[in-house]
Amino acid sequence: MNKRIQIDKLVFLIFFLISYYTFIHHLNNEIWNDEYYTINHFVLVPLKTTLLDYHVPNNHILFSILIKLYLNLIGFVDLKTIIENPFVSRIPLAIVAVLTLNYFWKSTIYFFKDILWRSISLLLLVSNVVFGNFIFQYRGYGIGMLFLTLLFYQLLRIIYDDKISWKTYLALLIFSFASFYTSPSNLYFLIALGLFPAIKYSLDKNNITDFFKSTSFRSGLFILFGILLSLLAYSPIFKEVFNNEYVTNSSPFAFTNFERMFKALLSLSSFHFVLFGFGIYYLIYNFVKKQIHSNSRFWFPFLICTLPCFFSFLHGDVPPDRVYSVIVPFFTILLTQSLFLFLQKLNLLNNQKLYLIIPICILIHFSFSELYLFEKLGYDNSNGDRDQNLTLQYHNYHFNSLGMIKILKSDSLLNLPIFYEENFDNTKVLTDVYGIKSKIVSMDSIKSKSYILLSNKAFSEKAGMTYKLINSDKQYFKLYKVEVVKR
Repeated sequence: MNKRIQIDKLVFLIFFLISYYTFIHHLNNEIWNDEYYTINHFVLVPLKTTLLDYHVPNNHILFSILIKLYLNLIGFVDLKTIIENPFVSRIPLAIVAVLTLNYFWKSTIYFFKDILWRSISLLLLVSNVVFGNFIFQYRGYGIGMLFLTLLFYQLLRIIYDDKISWKTYLALLIFSFASFYTSPSNLYFLIALGLFPAIKYSLDKNNITDFFKSTSFRSGLFILFGILLSLLAYSPIFKEVFNNEYVTNSSPFAFTNFERMFKALLSLSSFHFVLFGFGIYYLIYNFVKKQIHSNSRFWFPFLICTLPCFFSFLHGDVPPDRVYSVIVPFFTILLTQSLFLFLQKLNLLNNQKLYLIIPICILIHFSFSELYLFEKLGYDNSNGDRDQNLTLQYHNYHFNSLGMIKILKSDSLLNLPIFYEENFDNTKVLTDVYGIKSKIVSMDSIKSKSYILLSNKAFSEKAGMTYKLINSDKQYFKLYKVEVVKR
């Protein structure tokens, strides 16, 4: 048993090191617009403001509280220090990433007996673009992912190991509270997690009269208690949280929302569309053969990922894609199971060569995905486009406020007036943090003969003006030195 535990830890360490090299660059990402807003309005403020200000959904309250404690502990009490030291500022998010990977790894043992398949599942997660994009962001998505993974792990222990104590139920309550109090958008995922024990109880054809005495019922009940406790914490700002003007809604039963939800789930596959297809095949096969109850370990992550879409359909919610980022660990297990079950149908599970080929293919796929995204982001930026979604995160790679400030403070540009266009996102950092004076204008109203223009668009030389691009055209922002030749 001890040898097995040692091997288990060794394999996790190997894949942790792979993930370290895969995602370490995210820790150095500059603080971008939404992160800046979260820090400025909900973290570097009195605790009362953190708890009671929900004028926009950027306040992931429990995350804001924990980050506030960390920043106060290390003495980062102003925006300039945080912005200029992103690596140190993001250390708690690195800890969140490690814990999420650890409990994901522990959860995989309930789905795959073979450590090779557990390793494939972990490799799929650490090479998932969505995981890398959101786990290190200065918002509550990473910590929300951790709390849901912890809750998932505890439920697996109850359902499949029968490991039950008052500590286990207390963990269910704490993690469900923490997840919901981090972000209200996690509610539907919590309901799906809470319902599964009851669904499995039903699929196992147990006596329905004993349900209210079962661990399945008690598990769901403690998750409900966690949700109710969160609602109590939200009560002073209930209206702002659940009827926020910035939250988009449509009419219930709007089928057009399904297309958006499907695309979001497809994005969670991180371009592993073939594995996604295997999962669809397995679903159809089981429906046709009427074997829905045959593999509860497939249905558990499946329901966590799909039931929230059904709830949104019933209620008329239109959640942004980023809401789904927190379920990428469950979706990864689903993708791994899809591949496993497909190969099982083809009687290929004993082919040892596959266990070398599959990890190599995953790493090659990840490398090409990163290369594609980098080129796509650079191309779109150079053309003034921004089709942002779960995989395309422009700010993560190309925001570069510090580079822009360094250029603007150079001697050759210091005395030139600075103008920006309406859709330019970096102005808050310029004015609030560094005191660089700039103002919004329409192009035709500028009277200066020489000035700096900040824009997300690409300009070329036109009659009467020359545009000299000072930074790279692949940056999200573009900084031009404009000279008026004639009027």
